[in-house]
Amino acid sequence: MLKGDAKIDVPVYREDEGEIQTDRFPQANWPGLAFGVPAFALITVALDQGVRLDWFNSPLVVVSLVAGLTLLGAYLLTEWYHPTPFIKLQMLSRRNLALGFTLFICLLVVLTSSMMLPMTFLGPLQSYRPLQMAPIGLIVALPQLVLGSVVALFLYRKWVDARFVFAGGLLLIALACFSGAQLTSDWNRDQFVIAQTLQAFGQPMAVVSLLFLCTSVVHPSEGPYVSGNINTLRALGSVFGGAVVGQLVTVRQRFHAEMLLDHAALVGNSVPLAPEPAQLMGIIGQQALVLSVADAYRVLGVLALLMVPFVLRLTYIPAPDLQAPAPQSTPSSQG
Repeated sequence: MLKGDAKIDVPVYREDEGEIQTDRFPQANWPGLAFGVPAFALITVALDQGVRLDWFNSPLVVVSLVAGLTLLGAYLLTEWYHPTPFIKLQMLSRRNLALGFTLFICLLVVLTSSMMLPMTFLGPLQSYRPLQMAPIGLIVALPQLVLGSVVALFLYRKWVDARFVFAGGLLLIALACFSGAQLTSDWNRDQFVIAQTLQAFGQPMAVVSLLFLCTSVVHPSEGPYVSGNINTLRALGSVFGGAVVGQLVTVRQRFHAEMLLDHAALVGNSVPLAPEPAQLMGIIGQQALVLSVADAYRVLGVLALLMVPFVLRLTYIPAPDLQAPAPQSTPSSQG
């Protein structure tokens, strides 16, 4: 019995459970999917192009966002009342799913710091090409092949609380963000190694623990519904995170550019060898970019810290008993 949730009976194994049940395809919510597919596509277009087209000043973004949200509302309404939906919204009444999915969206926003911010800095300022920036992402990506399994095995220890592992991962991610916030215009790829290494350890601790806490409160037969929820949130959350961080960098870059320009105008007359206007604007643009990326790192670091108290509010899930006997099949189910 799971704490905070209803008792879950162990299902009886059936030999035909691994077979594809094609007779269930006509029962799926295909009319709702007709609303959902264009809804997610339109919302993705709005989020992806919002920063570049200045959001509500662009008819494309406004129309995409309004139409996408309208279709999304229709899709969720059909999913709520359909007997076999793709995503089961009623499951969100469970604390670990509702709060866990909210934390998942916030986590995806924070995790944009691992690749988007270094690329935003190194591309324009140091003229790095994508091939030269790839090692920055590999510092985080390659260790996941091992660390993800290590964290999963660690969570199966009886004395381990997944909530504290999740919180520890967030603290490492926050530390990585605050480390990246120390960047200067002289930084190159090598200076990001420490921040990326902290990210490499923090990300699997947070992500695997979150999945453990969420999936442990569902019946095995509800697995497809949870998978649908997680994959939908992952797709939208990644685009949403990129839009949020991109807008944050843009707003802060404009702010710092205005402040630096005002300061340069005040001291320009007292400097005997002031740079030419074109050169001065180039310097201001570079420094504004550096300061805006540093601000984005700080904001994401603070967001990671703010998530920790909510992580501790998740329902405690004990590690499963690996020594328990496997459920036996009954003679009637084998006939």
